[in-house]
Amino acid sequence: MIDSLSPKNNPFKGRKSLHVGSARGLLGKRPIELDEEAELEEQDGVKRLKNHQASPVKNIRLQNPPSKEETAPTLVSPTKNRNQRSPVRVTRFGGIDDETVTSVLDRQDSDENDEEDEMPGDRLHLQDFLNMTSIRFMELTTTKRRQTVAPSILQDGSLSDGRDDLSLERCVVAGACTVPTLELYQHSCRELKKYISEGRRIVKEIETDTFEENPPLFREYISATPEVKALMDNQFKNVKTHARLLSKAMWYEWRMKLQDGLKEGLIRILDDLDTDDKFLQTQANLLRSVLPKMVENYDVLREQAQNLEEAAQELADCDPGELEAARDDLSRLDRDIAAKKKQIAELRKLYEDSEKDVESLTTKKQLCISDIKEAEKIREECRGWTSAEIDVIKARVDAIEAEHGWSVSGIKGTMISMTYRREIELVFDISAFGGSATSLKIDLWYIADSRDTDPLPRTAEKEFFVQCIRNHVCTLAPGRTTVSDVLG
Repeated sequence: MIDSLSPKNNPFKGRKSLHVGSARGLLGKRPIELDEEAELEEQDGVKRLKNHQASPVKNIRLQNPPSKEETAPTLVSPTKNRNQRSPVRVTRFGGIDDETVTSVLDRQDSDENDEEDEMPGDRLHLQDFLNMTSIRFMELTTTKRRQTVAPSILQDGSLSDGRDDLSLERCVVAGACTVPTLELYQHSCRELKKYISEGRRIVKEIETDTFEENPPLFREYISATPEVKALMDNQFKNVKTHARLLSKAMWYEWRMKLQDGLKEGLIRILDDLDTDDKFLQTQANLLRSVLPKMVENYDVLREQAQNLEEAAQELADCDPGELEAARDDLSRLDRDIAAKKKQIAELRKLYEDSEKDVESLTTKKQLCISDIKEAEKIREECRGWTSAEIDVIKARVDAIEAEHGWSVSGIKGTMISMTYRREIELVFDISAFGGSATSLKIDLWYIADSRDTDPLPRTAEKEFFVQCIRNHVCTLAPGRTTVSDVLG
């Protein structure tokens, strides 16, 4: 009902500046609207900040909202004729000739229009209607931002002596982060100033239009019963809440788009900085490989230059006769040095020839030594065993048998036969352990009853345990079993 009875204005043109594309120039190409300085100064008066300040929005001063006297200076219509019986309503199209309409109006229609037209004193201002409905709007002034974030810990960038710290690090940080953020704040301040000014202008037009031609909603609300008025107040409250939430949604969406654009630009700057860092690292590595040698050569050449300068100064100060004698001595020494060098070259050639002979003799010596070692190895393999060595080996075997109980009783190919305390005999294939064989060739039986000395009779218990041991060793996996596992 409120929407149908409210006056309609022309729809607003789309605000291109509230889109994230308007802030794209902050980090890339400069937007066109920033170049129109004269127009921006006339519209909002905001200038680009030349020095870094705490907040770019503190210097913005907006004009106060229009008062009731500005929008409705007088209650007397300037177009009204005091001698007319029925006043003519002043509309937006008052300047257009209305002779055709007045020519067809009769007295009865004029009387009906007289009853419908309102007197200028009965017109209701929009602010009065809002006061009647208890609708309040927030004043569009710049307020101090609440503390929602931790205070900044950044320094002012000045040195101990008061000079600005214009180091490379601070300049890079300012160009990559501070300048885009500052331009984003400046852009948002200009757009908010322009948006607020446009909103105030539109509100002023609405106030003027509604005062010139009161909507039927005003009369309906004034003449409504308390029950209907309470219902309309509730609807007004819902409309206000809906408009406030839509305004918040538009504000947060606009702010988020600006922040996303700033984030994309900062990420792009970070990628460019990473690329530059890699390039600089490559160049630094190249310089690091050649710079020390160049510095060393520079130091050597500088020292030589100093020596030459000193020598030239000494030559300029010495006696010409002494200089000539020194030159003769130097020439003689040069000839002696040349003869010595020639002799050294001949001796070096003889030395190289002798080194070649020594190398050939050393090679022959190594071959002879290797042949001697091979002959010694063959002789060691082919020599016989002495009784003392046999006794030592037999003693070691007896000690192992006494310690572990196992002894080797026979070997045939890869098959080994072993006995445990001369009571149990174990026969297995040694090549099946640790290889790719799928089964073990192993067997076990009781032999204590058939030995020559101290035979032990075969009993049911011994036969049972021997059979259990045989079944266990036959189930062992050859790939994961070693000889020590079987004997243990």
